[in-house]
Amino acid sequence: MTFFSTTTHVSSILVIVLLGYIGLWPITLICLLCYVAAAALFRKNRLEADNVLYDISVNNFVSPVNGKVVSIEDGSSHVIIHILVSWFDEFGIRSPAKGEVVSLERRNNSILSFRYFHKQITSSELDVVLEGNFNDSRIIIGFKRCLLGLLPIMRVIPGDRPMAGAEIGIFPFGGSVLLYLPKESKILLKNKQMVVAGTTVVASKQHS
Repeated sequence: MTFFSTTTHVSSILVIVLLGYIGLWPITLICLLCYVAAAALFRKNRLEADNVLYDISVNNFVSPVNGKVVSIEDGSSHVIIHILVSWFDEFGIRSPAKGEVVSLERRNNSILSFRYFHKQITSSELDVVLEGNFNDSRIIIGFKRCLLGLLPIMRVIPGDRPMAGAEIGIFPFGGSVLLYLPKESKILLKNKQMVVAGTTVVASKQHS
């Protein structure tokens, strides 16, 4: 499975077959290799949430992306989890919990980081910010593309109500993702831990 549409797959295969049919073998081979590489980069992993469905539904938050946790900080009003999405991770973005998208802001931020591994990122550096009410808590997801990355392509708009783990976008070639959770959240992962989008439970909501 990939993030490409059926039309894209069929068109690509037809072009490769046509090039081979007319005898342009060097070009055919190059196109075939490019197609295989693109399909591998934009693969879509099957959501492995069947065995944690209960955990997702009981006031817990799951990781919105695939990658590695590089920092966990206690902010003034939120706990901030910084996740690094590499070129080798699946690029899908998933809803951290059942809820409603409140706002989606794309900023005109022309500053790109020349370092892929962002150690410190502030909210002013983010390219795209999604804010929502998930599990009756205000959650913010911020995206910062890497130097060769693309802006995230979101498939939700304000007012949409995704389920926990639902696919809400794609982050081509990765970058940094900041997940802002309520201050009272109980963090259930550690620094440098690998997380899986829509599956890994990152925190639980603490009742007052």
